[in-house]
Amino acid sequence: MMAKPFAALSIAVGTGKIGYVFMVDGELMDWGLSLAAAKSQDKAVAKVAEWIKFYAPSVIVTERLTLHMRKSGQTLRNIEAIGAFAQDSAIHHVDVERVQLHANKYEEIQALTDRYPQIANWAPRKRRLWESEHPNTVLFEALSLAGEVE
Repeated sequence: MMAKPFAALSIAVGTGKIGYVFMVDGELMDWGLSLAAAKSQDKAVAKVAEWIKFYAPSVIVTERLTLHMRKSGQTLRNIEAIGAFAQDSAIHHVDVERVQLHANKYEEIQALTDRYPQIANWAPRKRRLWESEHPNTVLFEALSLAGEVE
């Protein structure tokens, strides 16, 4: 009898965006993001519920709220609402602290694309000081969180 594959749905929240990666036995299978879902806790939870229903993961991974995180406002409220929803679901939930092992997020993105080349085309270029952060950065935050539970 074959063991059921380990399927993880990792969810990250950034300012104005929520992203996910779906991994099966450590292999990156799918990813996506929503800008509309980031507008409220209710929309965030509804979108995450859709992703959970579609992917039927073994585990849901979210970011742990900590005192030293740099996120605030609606982003924090969304993380909290998604975490509470995941905790109340019938699926195993793990919240992990986001640990930055690289000098900046763009070096981390490069390291992640080296490991998972199938997502390389989604990697944003390093932004200039006056530019807003690219929405795709949230995908790499989700990928980083997923790496904490492999």
